[in-house]
Amino acid sequence: MRAFSYQRRILSVWLRRLPTDRLLRLSPELTDQPFAVTANVKSARRIAAVNDEAAKLGLRAGMPLA
Repeated sequence: MRAFSYQRRILSVWLRRLPTDRLLRLSPELTDQPFAVTANVKSARRIAAVNDEAAKLGLRAGMPLA
């Protein structure tokens, strides 16, 4: 009987801008502009994701949308 040695491989990928990158791919002319995705959270509108340009301005996920 042969003992098989299986090596387990784990890959972890962090796509920090996936929500905005996915949407900006549809409108490439907006890629150099600040862009944010919003969502309703407990009856309040909040920023769900931002691109790099919006992050440079200080916007981040979880901030309320006024």
